[in-house]
Amino acid sequence: MSVVIAVGIPGVGKTSVINEALKLAADKGLDVVVVNYGDKMVEEAVKHGWISGPEDRDKMRKLPINVQVDLQVKAAESIHNIAKDSGKIVIVDTHVFIRTPYTFLPGIPNYVLDALKPRGIIVIVANPEDVASRRAKDKDIRDRDVEAVASIKLHQDLTLYGAAAVSIFSGANLVVIENKEGQLNEAAERFFGALMSISGKG
Repeated sequence: MSVVIAVGIPGVGKTSVINEALKLAADKGLDVVVVNYGDKMVEEAVKHGWISGPEDRDKMRKLPINVQVDLQVKAAESIHNIAKDSGKIVIVDTHVFIRTPYTFLPGIPNYVLDALKPRGIIVIVANPEDVASRRAKDKDIRDRDVEAVASIKLHQDLTLYGAAAVSIFSGANLVVIENKEGQLNEAAERFFGALMSISGKG
């Protein structure tokens, strides 16, 4: 079993890169499971009545901090059980930091990291201007907050610093992949290559 954390700020194209990399994995017969950390948090939030349903996903960022921390713990426990029981390569799709109205909430604090025991962390990055453009196009799909390019850059820089800390404290391999505009396939190939190397398959 290998757990690989995949991170990137909203709008960087992380999910698209992962989905394309999964196609390459399938072609090679590699058994990979993707678990979205946010989806697990949504399940727990709905279960406990903190949000009414999946359509309120973006409202989780505005819940009280203690509630968000509780959600992180419950989601980590659930993902740990999936990884332990499947024996497969598990990609955990998540964020290093979640922006709240007043703070950056750490998405992979020690209690989450200890539960996941990752072998690698892959950071997807992109030009901040491209991120802003992608978010604008995504407005009808997700309730994205409008954010200045400088603020997007800060969030991405913090993600890189946080990923480096995760690597140091856990011993997980660190990989940084740039998702350039119009070069999704290239980014997916690099992601797949990193996944193979981290899991010992390549």
